[in-house]
Amino acid sequence: MQQEKPALMRLNDLAKFNKMAMQWQKVGETGPPHAKQFTMQLSIGTESYQGTGSSVNRAKNQAAEICLAQTKLSLPVMKNRPNQWQNNQWNQFAPTFPMTGEAQKRKSESSTLLMVPVAEEPIEEKRPKLELDSEMPANADEQPPAGEGAGSTPIMQKPPLMAVHELARFNNVAISFKIVNEYGPPHAKMFDAVLQLGEETYTATGTSHKKAQTACAEMALRATRYGAPSGRQRRPPRGRNAAGPTQRRRPFGEPPMMGPPPMAYGRALRLPFEDRCVRQKHTDLYPSDTELSLVQRAVSTVERALKIVSDQLMEKCSTDAETITEPETNGEQDKEEQEQPAKDGHRLLRGVMRVGLLADGLLLREDRRAELVLLCNDKPGRELLACIHRELADALNNDKQEDVTIRLTDLDPSDSRMLIYASDGTVPGEFEIILYASSPAFHQEPEGPDPSDMLDRTHCLEALTMVRRARWFHGGSAFEALPMVTRVLRSLSCEAQHPLNSIPVWMLQVLLQRCFNQAPQCHASPGLSLRVFMELLASGALLPGSHFDLADPCEKEPVDSLTALSVQDRESLTLYGQRAVRQIAFKKIHEVLGIEPQQHLHPPAKAQNCCSETDPKVEPTDNGNEPMNTA
Repeated sequence: MQQEKPALMRLNDLAKFNKMAMQWQKVGETGPPHAKQFTMQLSIGTESYQGTGSSVNRAKNQAAEICLAQTKLSLPVMKNRPNQWQNNQWNQFAPTFPMTGEAQKRKSESSTLLMVPVAEEPIEEKRPKLELDSEMPANADEQPPAGEGAGSTPIMQKPPLMAVHELARFNNVAISFKIVNEYGPPHAKMFDAVLQLGEETYTATGTSHKKAQTACAEMALRATRYGAPSGRQRRPPRGRNAAGPTQRRRPFGEPPMMGPPPMAYGRALRLPFEDRCVRQKHTDLYPSDTELSLVQRAVSTVERALKIVSDQLMEKCSTDAETITEPETNGEQDKEEQEQPAKDGHRLLRGVMRVGLLADGLLLREDRRAELVLLCNDKPGRELLACIHRELADALNNDKQEDVTIRLTDLDPSDSRMLIYASDGTVPGEFEIILYASSPAFHQEPEGPDPSDMLDRTHCLEALTMVRRARWFHGGSAFEALPMVTRVLRSLSCEAQHPLNSIPVWMLQVLLQRCFNQAPQCHASPGLSLRVFMELLASGALLPGSHFDLADPCEKEPVDSLTALSVQDRESLTLYGQRAVRQIAFKKIHEVLGIEPQQHLHPPAKAQNCCSETDPKVEPTDNGNEPMNTA
């Protein structure tokens, strides 16, 4: 049996499994110098625990054990791998197996046989023989059909990045990778990569640059229409009498064969018809490179300006605190506490977070809006918001790092948000950035009276809800098909008088996550994911009295996310799901997605026994007994 891991190691596994960051803080130190007692506080997610010990490590261990025993987070499954077979401990027990039918016919007293170990004999390694005749085409100029060259077995056995570069080199086309989007918290970054292979474009998401590029390469190898060799041919033997069993000796006087040697080709592993249609729709609605560049530069400029504003406000607060009173020093305090700068406690702005469609990576083509939430240390008021507005305007005017024009509108006294517009001339129109102000202090017990000019409490709580939803979506968007299907369904909901208009984007994400949890085979297939979602709507799960509970995962109290839907909306969604399931079943998914039917996306038609236009037409005679030829 494996030994149990230490508490700190299991705590790290818990934080990694739930994709949360944990922080340690020393909150107390008591006792004489020879018998110190330390108190360490652990913060993981929204939970906090304390532990006490004679050293910092022992205090951490106690806090970790308390956390593992009392936490409400999901615990990772510990793998128990017995090692009784690794050391060949045959003397400890004798394994058995049931007898066969022949043994039972003999009416043996026991129904099992004893399994006796046998000394292992060395197995001679035999190298497999390479048979070229089985895969050699009859014609040297034979080329693989479109869409059937890149998925052959030998090239798929190589690493995806190596295989896709060999594919581009063989077809003499250009290939390039590019990271177009980066989102998520620092401990759980997500990257969107785009692969340009000739005239084809593929998009994928990963937790690092290499994983995103590898996912793009795998997608290209499965769906590309370029041909590729199935493997590397063996060099023919040299010498006068070197003709092998698969090669023909060239007679005297026959000219040598011109051109490259014949290559063997294999059949491609094509994607299902539904996956190809969904990927085509996703390619049409994904933002262009110029739009993504404008979004990235505009948001980075605003975040950099807010960092400058936070530093300026911190300096002002530190100066005001020093003029009012000077901090008293105590000789018995630790040296670390004496050297800690006093300005850390006067920072008014804690940070800024991307929320909404920008944080989830669900922006579509021609989308011109992004949302940010500015988190303050205390509950924000009108005076603080006006001060931030003035400092932000000066910081944006002095920022010259990005080639983008930023315009900050005037602050509305009755509004609790700021509007920022960005443009660079390459994208028509202006990109709008909405900046909300809120504070985690709204969820904490009030230590004192609220400010007299405090912002609207409802708007601040809605901003905190958007922050929680963005963090939740990052934890469940590791599957490739989830963001893709969400973008496709969101594009359908943007159409006028569409049944999906009544479902908000947040509710759409929760429904898709429920489908992914109940059907694990949907993780890598966007077409199957769309079918399962439509089947959920068609089953009548949204109708009143169906006992289908869609709890909001970002609320502590059980809240049903479907309460915002009316009875008419639920019936319309059910009818739409039933119609969509029928269309998908009859290979008409392009009508569900709203795209034009394309020949390369449709499944191959079956051969029909019918006469061509050039064949003579046969019609029955007047008497109906014998046919006559009308050609």
